[in-house]
Amino acid sequence: MEKVAKKKKSGWKWAFFLLLLLNMGVIIYVGSLFIASPTTDTHSKKEEITEEIINSEEEIDALITLGNKDLETLLLYALSENTSTGEVPEITISEDVIISGELEVLGFPIQYQLTAEPFVVEDGNLQLKVSEVALGRFTLPVKQVLQLLSNQMDPNLPLEVDIDNAFITVRLSEVETGSVKRIKLIKIEKELAEYTFNITIAKENLLQ
Repeated sequence: MEKVAKKKKSGWKWAFFLLLLLNMGVIIYVGSLFIASPTTDTHSKKEEITEEIINSEEEIDALITLGNKDLETLLLYALSENTSTGEVPEITISEDVIISGELEVLGFPIQYQLTAEPFVVEDGNLQLKVSEVALGRFTLPVKQVLQLLSNQMDPNLPLEVDIDNAFITVRLSEVETGSVKRIKLIKIEKELAEYTFNITIAKENLLQ
């Protein structure tokens, strides 16, 4: 069972990295720092500036725009890279974001499905406003289902459940792997079904 989980996790990792390389051909830019250093600066100040320059030279910021299917790959990648159990929710994206999986209710496994609308958060994370829930044949309020999800969710997943406001936040800022250092959502064009991200990659990973 453990081998299957690892194989699935590795599959999402390579799927996302290939997706990233394909999209990087569209828009890539390298950030640059313009620093004016007075001759009266102390030695410690110069060391701090030098470190900033080195960091900027070793990283590439890539702007990529993803459609619904590509966003599914990104989100499943983000979840699979951070699970401790090998199990992550299924995600389907059309006009809304559909999250589905299994919860234990009264000792029995029950299928659930959440329907949510995506929004951009100022810190670059993805916020999902849950509007509908389905939990087997049970009829439960949104808050109760979110409470069950919050209690049973793998704590290592980069997900935050706001039960009172019916929000699920995908903390993209916490997703970091050997290939990708930072992922930040910039904007959502809902009518075009396009999601624009800024992804920071170490240059050495592009040469491997």
